Amino acid sequence: KACCGTGLVETSILCNAKSPGTCKNATAYVFWDGFHPSEAANKILSDDLLAAGISLIS
Repeated sequence: KACCGTGLVETSILCNAKSPGTCKNATAYVFWDGFHPSEAANKILSDDLLAAGISLIS
């Protein structure tokens, strides 16, 4: 389940920190909404990319 919305691809509502039903601890979720990774997931991915260097993506 995503932090905001239903967990499906949200097309009718805008998810933000003040949206009703938004989780209180977004760092515990992989997805912010049904499509976009959370800040925590992006940090894990970017840390791994930086640690592995450019060879990981080339």
